[in-house]
Amino acid sequence: MKGMIAFMDKTALSAQIEAFLQAREQEIIDHIGTLVAIPSISGGAEPGKPYGSACAAALDTALSIGADLGFVAENHRYYYGSLHLGDADEEIGFFTHLDVVPAGNNWNYPPFQCTRQGEYLIGRGVKDDKGPLVMVMYAMACIKELGIPLQHSLHLVMGCEEEQNMSDIMYYLEHTEKLPVFSLIADGQFPVSYGEKGMLTADILSPALNGNIVAAEGGSVSNVVADHASLLVKNVAYEQAREYLAGSNLQVQAEGGYIRITAQGKSSHAAAPQGSINAIYLLCHKLAGAPFMTPEDSRVLSHIASFLSDYYGEGLNIAMEDEYTGKLTHIAGILSSRNTGALQVNFNIRYPISARGEEVIRRLTDKVTSLGFTVEKTALNPPGFFDPHQPVVQILTDIYNEISGDKEVPYTEAAATYARKIPNSVCFGPHFPNRRLPFADGRGNEHMPDECIYITDMMTAIKIYVFALLAIDALY
Repeated sequence: MKGMIAFMDKTALSAQIEAFLQAREQEIIDHIGTLVAIPSISGGAEPGKPYGSACAAALDTALSIGADLGFVAENHRYYYGSLHLGDADEEIGFFTHLDVVPAGNNWNYPPFQCTRQGEYLIGRGVKDDKGPLVMVMYAMACIKELGIPLQHSLHLVMGCEEEQNMSDIMYYLEHTEKLPVFSLIADGQFPVSYGEKGMLTADILSPALNGNIVAAEGGSVSNVVADHASLLVKNVAYEQAREYLAGSNLQVQAEGGYIRITAQGKSSHAAAPQGSINAIYLLCHKLAGAPFMTPEDSRVLSHIASFLSDYYGEGLNIAMEDEYTGKLTHIAGILSSRNTGALQVNFNIRYPISARGEEVIRRLTDKVTSLGFTVEKTALNPPGFFDPHQPVVQILTDIYNEISGDKEVPYTEAAATYARKIPNSVCFGPHFPNRRLPFADGRGNEHMPDECIYITDMMTAIKIYVFALLAIDALY
């Protein structure tokens, strides 16, 4: 493997790793299933459990698995857990997370049950990020069982709030005594992601409304394209609404003296919205032209639809791009209503590495305020960047390509992982690029219904991680 120090005979080691994995495959799958069964959506704090009881239960379970594998397990006040192997002062880090996004709609399989369908595992978290967490555990366990000597200790950090604000990893950074010499973030695609776009979330609030709209709701979480949205309206005849919506994919039903109009979309991770269908856009776009909506309500719905008319910020006057990370992208993840009748839309924006988040906020604010809207609760998560010319980037890329047979190159992405927070780190796998999913478009990937992972790739990724750890150990 180009650039690697020959720490031992690679052919013999490869055979030993494969024998280890063959013997442990069902055990690995069972552990993933145990974690998937816990609906660890980061929620309201409880006494001693900052992210709620489900995340705490997932962390307890992961620590128990790690302890059974022979690692030193430690619970850091339920902000995160750690597994440690070795007694060297210098460490190589691994970072994963146990929290997941809500299940959402349109699953064909139980979201919080790990289902094996042929050569795939299906369930919320099998890909993001409970499956990868177990894979990292077994890469470490393989090194331990094979008795491979290392210059560094191995330290696996398991967070519990990655999908929301990453306060878990900020707690780690504030309280850890010593950072690893180098860290791998197991929360993306192979080979090496050396840069991540900046992320901005913002609530955009319409003017107060006194027309037909009684209430609004849509989506479930900021970083997932809303796959459902509805408006509850008054002073509208059911037959009139049904006639206007005939032939569309919007549904109408009577509800307690009102009419509820619902749109169904197609979800996707906010980092890759291309191909998704935002239900908030469908709903607002269609109803903005409805003859039964008041002019005031129609105007607001029309503006929201214009904000969502593309993925790239044209409708919000924030379109921009750079050579590293390409175009800015944005989605709306949540629609809600205030008691004033105002509509609130949560936007999730991924902006290029070279851009300033404050400039995105300024342009966004100028645009929406000119239309009578306001911007609230902005939160910036700055971009991350690791010098792609560092030798470790090419070494890791070569390891992946040789074992997988691919010919991939390092890349940048729009996803937000711990790599943007952890010094001297890159996102490295465990997922294989350009792999065909067993489902139709809009299913199977992270944050989608029927999230799945290919078992063969999963086992190969563990092997890649073993070689990667040994290369990093030799390099640093």
